[in-house]
Amino acid sequence: ELQAIREQGYALDDEEFETGLRCVAAPITLNGTVVGALSCSAPSSRMGDELLPTFLAGTRRRAQMIASEFEKRGLRRLN
Repeated sequence: ELQAIREQGYALDDEEFETGLRCVAAPITLNGTVVGALSCSAPSSRMGDELLPTFLAGTRRRAQMIASEFEKRGLRRLN
């Protein structure tokens, strides 16, 4: 599963943690190193397969915004 996440660049919790809940997660990367992740959760009735790409795109965009803000502030790693 971890290899698939690395290859696709995101993680998906498809009701594994809790029935009726889906979650997508995108990495926060600094200097080529994943230092964290940002996730978005919603009821599976609202995050259906047709909307999953929209949730994923928004989560990836926000993760990149966080990384950009860290870089702007001169952070190279998180302690």
